[in-house]
Amino acid sequence: MNRRAAAVALAAVAAALSLAANAPANPGTGTRFGSVLIPAIHLSMPLFEGEAKMCDGAETYALDRGVAHYPCSAFPWEIGTVFIAGHRTTHVAPFRHLNQLKKGYVISVRTRRGTFVYSVSRMEIVRPWMSFNPEVPGRLMLSTCYPAGSDAYRLVVFAKLVKTPKGV
Repeated sequence: MNRRAAAVALAAVAAALSLAANAPANPGTGTRFGSVLIPAIHLSMPLFEGEAKMCDGAETYALDRGVAHYPCSAFPWEIGTVFIAGHRTTHVAPFRHLNQLKKGYVISVRTRRGTFVYSVSRMEIVRPWMSFNPEVPGRLMLSTCYPAGSDAYRLVVFAKLVKTPKGV
């Protein structure tokens, strides 16, 4: 490697380290880091970072306070699928009317990094153990029990990202 190539490589590493050092960390477990707004069903709820056990299907304290982000999924500002859950009949029942959403309805996720806007693309009723590809970029999934009051199935709303904040 010649001097110029080494200098360019060193500058690239220094720039990457400086970006990583200045980038805010992802929120910790139980931290409120935003809100979920769905105008069509008059929903405006705080968004909390869920506990790791959510990824294994366990109930969590974060879900008792509002809606919770699955820590094993992407954050809205990351590449991948954002997965958020909420109760339908208990603990303030934020997703009580999730089944009323239709294709094209808007879902906004407000965070410290700006507002991410999604458009509902489809809904599915699935068994709780069903899994979905977490690597799909620009996708939001909202999940709640189905039918209301039962944990036999899950109602999953799929939405695609239509607008990101500037600079993200």
